[in-house]
Amino acid sequence: MSLASPKTADRRITPAQVLLAVNVAGLCLVALWFRCRSLENIPGTNGDEAWYGVKALRLLWGEEFCLRTPTRNALNPFFYGPIVLLNTVFPPSIRLLRSVALLSGLAALAINWVLCRRVFDRLTAVISTVVLALLPINIVYSRFAWDTSQTLALTLAVLYCSLAAVRFRRHRARWLAAAGIAQIGAVLVHPTNILIGSVLVVAVGLRLRARDLKPSALKRVLSLRTVGVSSLIFAVLLLWAINVTKTRGPSQVGKRFSTLEELVAPKGVPDFAVLYPRLLSGGTVYRYIPGSRSWSEWPNREGADGVGVDVVLFWGLLAAAIAGVLWRGPTGRIRWEDRALVASWGLTVIAFWLLAGPRAMVPGVERNSLCLLAPTVILVSRGLSRCRVVSSKVWGSLLVVASLAGWFVLADFHQHYFRVFEQTGGRSEQTFRTAEVEPKQAALRIILEHRQPGTTWIVVGEWWNYWPIEYFAMVEEDIRVVNPKEAEMAVGFDDALHEGRVWCVEFSDSDRLGQARQMLGRHEVQEWVVKDFGSHPLLSVLHGK
Repeated sequence: MSLASPKTADRRITPAQVLLAVNVAGLCLVALWFRCRSLENIPGTNGDEAWYGVKALRLLWGEEFCLRTPTRNALNPFFYGPIVLLNTVFPPSIRLLRSVALLSGLAALAINWVLCRRVFDRLTAVISTVVLALLPINIVYSRFAWDTSQTLALTLAVLYCSLAAVRFRRHRARWLAAAGIAQIGAVLVHPTNILIGSVLVVAVGLRLRARDLKPSALKRVLSLRTVGVSSLIFAVLLLWAINVTKTRGPSQVGKRFSTLEELVAPKGVPDFAVLYPRLLSGGTVYRYIPGSRSWSEWPNREGADGVGVDVVLFWGLLAAAIAGVLWRGPTGRIRWEDRALVASWGLTVIAFWLLAGPRAMVPGVERNSLCLLAPTVILVSRGLSRCRVVSSKVWGSLLVVASLAGWFVLADFHQHYFRVFEQTGGRSEQTFRTAEVEPKQAALRIILEHRQPGTTWIVVGEWWNYWPIEYFAMVEEDIRVVNPKEAEMAVGFDDALHEGRVWCVEFSDSDRLGQARQMLGRHEVQEWVVKDFGSHPLLSVLHGK
């Protein structure tokens, strides 16, 4: 007979639990490896990434300091600052630039784990952290030196701090203040992150829920803490309004995002209903970055954008999750933080659809919709965690299905991201196409190996090539990178052209290549071609002797 007490027996670890833990660890380790592998050349670097590196080095050298990005958004200090610090220690490299995004993605997972356990419970924290780790769009944005890669970390902070203000009444003002500060940071990362502020609105509204309405309610509403928190929220909204007014203007907003006519058109809602699931399933980033499509889009044919398995499963899972979160359960009540979570998700999605619409979710501009990730994933994870209370058999079956789905997502990512690049070099935007040696770095190496004594001029017309070559060449002596207009006005350029110290780098199928040949036409022109993984010409390096 066992002498163990019932409580001790219940705490024994079963083989099924060990297997589950090993499976979860395996999923997370593979997802981490996918974030880290081949950062130096997959995908090819682009001008947006290298722009931050160039500005960091120029700041360190005392040449300039900027407050706005090329798109006229406010400069993200949380991204720019680490880039500056890293460039003080390490030489320029693609890994260096992308390491900030990588660490930001890992920080988002840590934030979720710590705060989700506090606001909800350990099970919800495990589920949501694993889901966030596996989402293709999160892996991709952890591999890009884009400031929007920090959206997830900041929006998670806003979400959890606001929900904590709903749950923990004693320190509500402190949690709201923390949420307001996180909201400011989220807006600095990207203006559309203001939409996650819906959870702040819900948190403040629930402060005055029915059981709080007592004779002294007005006095509490007008208390110093409440006024302070409200002022902070208003300041966030004002900051965003000023930023959008100064950087875009109504005309550009209309061109970039969906118009009211498009939203109410017969196709407006279906477009949103398809693009929203594909944001999470990876369909969006697969098309934009490597130029592929997910297995989960079956039975869509190549080039089709209709409803697939991914869309049906997403909306079914979301509906079940909402029902699970709002299920009263054995206690017969719904927790206030659960109500706030559902309300926040609904307000965020509705606000996004009205203010941005489907056009802000298409491949290439999906960074505008990253604010939807946090509330959606946490809502689904919370709904799944509630299934454990319903039935042990249902819960066990759900774990098996979830494990298989996790490995499917990782296999899908490997096949339609890494394999596409390694086999073809990429089938989407030219700037993302790549090779064993990153093409812009390969072009610079050719120039360094064959350049003449004296100052070497590199003329680059395309934004996507100019900034990477400028960044990699900044530590080289006697290298000057210019665009064609700067070359025409630069002192000493004609002498360099006559002496054979001018090089041009352009995409091999670009119209600018002909212009470069024309500029070098008075001399014998040598050409080197940089090819991608698929042996397709990508960059042409021209030299006029």
